[in-house]
Amino acid sequence: KLLGCLDEAADHFRAVLQTNPRMADAHMALADTLGTNGKTAEAIQHYRKAQKIQPDSGAPHFGLGMLAEQVNDYEEALVHCRKAVTCDPQSLLYLCATGSVLVTLGRWQEARGLYRKALRIDPRYPDALGGLARIYDQSGEYDKAAKQIEPLLRKHLYSNPGALAFLSICKHLGRCEEAVAYTEDLLRNRRDLPPRTKKNLHMATARALNHLERYDDAFTHFKAGNETIRLNYDPVGHRIMTDRLIEVFSRATLFRLPRAQAKSKRPVFIVGMPRSGTSLMEQILASHPQVDGAGELTELGDIMNTLPRELGSNQDWPHCVSDFTQDHMDRLAHRYLDKLRSVSKKARRVTDKMPHNYYLLGLIELLFPQARVIHCQRDPLDTCLSIYFQSFLDAHGYARDLFNLGTHYHQYQRLMEHWQQTLSIPILDVRYEDLVVHPESTVRAMLEFCELEWDAQCLQFHNLARRVDTASYDQVRQPLYTDSIQRWRHYEHHLDELKEGLERGH
Repeated sequence: KLLGCLDEAADHFRAVLQTNPRMADAHMALADTLGTNGKTAEAIQHYRKAQKIQPDSGAPHFGLGMLAEQVNDYEEALVHCRKAVTCDPQSLLYLCATGSVLVTLGRWQEARGLYRKALRIDPRYPDALGGLARIYDQSGEYDKAAKQIEPLLRKHLYSNPGALAFLSICKHLGRCEEAVAYTEDLLRNRRDLPPRTKKNLHMATARALNHLERYDDAFTHFKAGNETIRLNYDPVGHRIMTDRLIEVFSRATLFRLPRAQAKSKRPVFIVGMPRSGTSLMEQILASHPQVDGAGELTELGDIMNTLPRELGSNQDWPHCVSDFTQDHMDRLAHRYLDKLRSVSKKARRVTDKMPHNYYLLGLIELLFPQARVIHCQRDPLDTCLSIYFQSFLDAHGYARDLFNLGTHYHQYQRLMEHWQQTLSIPILDVRYEDLVVHPESTVRAMLEFCELEWDAQCLQFHNLARRVDTASYDQVRQPLYTDSIQRWRHYEHHLDELKEGLERGH
């Protein structure tokens, strides 16, 4: 298995189980191998068999938790990791795994307690030190993060979360060369890293190398990270869905359909491609005393996914919108507005910065005809390259391949052009480059568009203490900078496939 011969290893463990089907360790070893090889369903079966044979063991629960984490089902992962800790409360592995899931869920205080419990058992345990460093990094406490990392470096201890935290904070400390060397040693010495962990380490190393202006080395790591986990993406299917949205949400159809009667101006939808500046623009608006930022709400996507059933329609999205009634409109609008009230009861405006809500602007016009939409734009090459440089979730299947990225962006442009020509809801285009180069005039235009008075605090957005759960959490804690403008030029000789995708579009 360590040599990468996963199929042969799985066959060996199956042979062992034919002789002794109640050998829990063999079920565990087979499940681990299958999980590493991407055969999740079969792996789950063998973890569950091991669980039945050894009901007091935490190992099967731990394995099930790690599988759930791989598919981004963090709540399910937390359930299993907690059961593992219940079985063995002194297990450093289980404590830190549970802490890691809690960090991902944004439950930092609970995670901190588990990491500290682990350190009381073993003050040198690498993943407990690294886990605390990760929390301090995400909360902007870089000196405290560095303090947790120092024992790892001094004692030559490897920690995946510690490496990720070190790579994230290294530019604030002037220690990126050191962070890259530590992580490259880890990648060389730990051959059994889970694919997702390996991908994240490659991507974080690449970002540090980019900061060091070692661009070819950085691209090597970006490419390795993106190729660690290959995802299926259908560019033709995406183009067909874009065609359907343009066809269904025609000017004639929009004129004929009812509008929700809740005339609320509270929602401000910040849309665009990921990495186009949506987090930054929300942070700026949330710095205004009459605005609260809700982050990336999933409510509209949930409404879209359940809409055919809600309407009792035999048509799929988006064709099912022809079955809309006034009652449906009002109920769905109130459901979303109730969510905004749970975020803030007093703010005049509440932002929803789910970037891919640009798919749903036709639905937004029907549900919230008096809302505002801020459309974030950025140089296409910079946007696509920045997406390629991030460790996005599997839902962004297009993000791991430069040609697919280009075709996806092309379809986004087509759809936004359609909305601009068709919708009556107010849409403000804000270019990331204008915001960075001319911040005050751009922010004034954004506030005026949202019918808000000028407040200079919006230019001090980096001082606002609020949790940011996206890849831009570090950027929004810094003043505006121009380093990301025209960054693609450093990688130009690697971008032929991206340019071809942008031109062809399918």
